[in-house]
Amino acid sequence: MSNNELDNKHDENSHRVSSGHAGWIAVLGAGLVVALAGDGYLLVQSNQLRESVAQSQETSQTQMSKLSDATKSLLEQRLESVNDQVKDVKDAQGAASTAVKQARSEARRQGTELAPSGRPTAAGVFGTHRSEERDRRHCQ
Repeated sequence: MSNNELDNKHDENSHRVSSGHAGWIAVLGAGLVVALAGDGYLLVQSNQLRESVAQSQETSQTQMSKLSDATKSLLEQRLESVNDQVKDVKDAQGAASTAVKQARSEARRQGTELAPSGRPTAAGVFGTHRSEERDRRHCQ
């Protein structure tokens, strides 16, 4: 083999090797570009998600505040209604108490008018309170 033939074989082998490396470099470069594009896409998606979560939190906070205000208002109205009902019951109780006292007083008055001769009165038959007995003693 001549020197010329060896040089040609060496050039062919080196050309094959460098062309094989160039293919790998092109594939790796393309993979790097795709990976960087994917990173960019994920970064954009992450930022959008972060903004969406922040907006959702703000909306939720606003709704909870409105709900709290509405609940407070309803509770205050209900408390006012209950207080009015309690006042009405106390007024009715006071009126009933006054009516009972007037009825007792009227019954005593009528009992003393009907039985001046010592006959037992309706109050005497059904029993009286000690204060009523004292009142009768003072009247006699």
